[in-house]
Amino acid sequence: MNGRRFWCGVGVLMVASVGIVVVPPPRVDAGPELVSNGSVEIVGANPALPQGFNQGGWGTNTRAFSYPSTGGHTGTRFTRIVMSNYATGDAKWWFNHVAVTPSTSYTFRDWYRSTLTTLLVAEVRSTTAGTSWIWLRNLPPASAWTEATATFTTPANAASVTVYHLMQGNGTLDTDDTSFSSNVPVPPTTLPPTTLPPTTLPPPSGGLIVNPSVESVNPANPALPQSWGQGGWGTNARAFVYPTGGARSGSRFTRVTITSYTSGDAKWFFPHVNVTPNTSYTFSDWYRSGVTTQLVAEFRSSSGAVSYSAPVNVPPSSNWAQSQWVFTTPASTASLTIYHVIGAVGTLDTDDTSLSPTTGVPPTPTTTPTTTPTTTPPTTIPPPGPRPIVYLTFDDGPGPDYTPAMLDMLGRYGVRATFFIVGRNVRSFPAVTAQITQRGHVIGNHTDSHPDLTTLTSAQIVSQLTTAGDSIAAAAGVRPTCMRPPYGRLNATATSAIASLGLSTILWTHDTRDWDTNLTSVQSIVNTLNTMSNGSIVLMHDWAPNTIIAVDQWLAANASRFEFRTIPSC
Repeated sequence: MNGRRFWCGVGVLMVASVGIVVVPPPRVDAGPELVSNGSVEIVGANPALPQGFNQGGWGTNTRAFSYPSTGGHTGTRFTRIVMSNYATGDAKWWFNHVAVTPSTSYTFRDWYRSTLTTLLVAEVRSTTAGTSWIWLRNLPPASAWTEATATFTTPANAASVTVYHLMQGNGTLDTDDTSFSSNVPVPPTTLPPTTLPPTTLPPPSGGLIVNPSVESVNPANPALPQSWGQGGWGTNARAFVYPTGGARSGSRFTRVTITSYTSGDAKWFFPHVNVTPNTSYTFSDWYRSGVTTQLVAEFRSSSGAVSYSAPVNVPPSSNWAQSQWVFTTPASTASLTIYHVIGAVGTLDTDDTSLSPTTGVPPTPTTTPTTTPTTTPPTTIPPPGPRPIVYLTFDDGPGPDYTPAMLDMLGRYGVRATFFIVGRNVRSFPAVTAQITQRGHVIGNHTDSHPDLTTLTSAQIVSQLTTAGDSIAAAAGVRPTCMRPPYGRLNATATSAIASLGLSTILWTHDTRDWDTNLTSVQSIVNTLNTMSNGSIVLMHDWAPNTIIAVDQWLAANASRFEFRTIPSC
């Protein structure tokens, strides 16, 4: 799998005296392969393990690892996990940590067969902050060997990485032909360029976007580039400017600055352009920002229905840097725009935006891409007006893999939640506990060992809550002011003991029943989330294997429709 190359973007047209010279688009190549035994054909010193690979898991489940000698995707060997009696936790094979360059794009690949949905999670060791985890993607079941791919950018302090292909449920997972490498530019080919007849059409450097370099000023409003709009939503102080001088190319660029932030975002955007459904497109722009920003696609169907993609994080950069995103339009898409949004205190500059099909074929020289009318779009997306306030809550953590994965997923949508966590888990994973509050979420007390409080004395209940509170305070630096009783069970003794500690009791209005892993599907969780309204509190568990999949799917379609808050009394 090393040395795999692909084309990205479209050709650049340069004016020459004999006409127009077509210069091939830049390419991206894989850097050196970092996994030394990706095909697992080399047996380690322990014959039950491939050289350079490890196996492990955690939680309450029965997991069996094997290293079969026939039936691999290539060669003869592959790795297998069979899990039964699943209640919590996961199981996985993984390659030894490899050194990486911070703030650099890497691609992981493997081939897999699985009877259940599985996950890719990157484990990152930093030079200063210990270990963190990045949820990459969920993978559907596959009865035949299927390739899995995930691309991500290493954090600014990353020193080494491995990637877990893990399972969280009863079933079987086979893996083979693992690859991990950086993504590096390849110089343009040195083959002689093709010369076409002269043409007076402008270079289609922006693909489908009119005025991609924002050099043309809107004649009706000189504070705007022609064919561009600005807007935002939520509680924040945002200011838009259209500077002259300092651009990435030419003289003009767009800038948005947020000086105070509670919720929402701000962005410049181009009007919707017509696109083809079920088609791969490449978006890119050049940007400068001191904070992490996000790319979000807004899709409009032929009937006028609007939906949104999952956000893609863009790392900070003090100098002009290029963002690039390859995505596929949904089946019903008629048109789209891309938002490069800022959702924090800071500044985002953008310039030289491009959107094109990823086939590498430039637009036909004799036609102009069709766009929707170039009137300035509304200045607020979504439309003004109060949105329902809802509260996402997750019980029973933290865990070393599933909690960081949930935090990463929520972070991509800018959603905050309340985590009711168990003291014994806090002592096992104090760094993960700290991540919850560091990333803007709130912690509630879920007792020390998750007992049914109606079976305990008042003294035992106080001990459970005090011990858990002490552990949380030691790990996260905050002591919870709220609690949730395990199983939601209370009696007069429990209510009195809780009140004596000054804790508020938080139950729920909506139960996804995700804890019943044998009966609760992704769709049933989504169905419960779809019934929420203003003031709803939904009960979920971040360890439940279908929950992160369901919440991700639901937020992709609904994040802009709600205001997500943490429980006020926590």
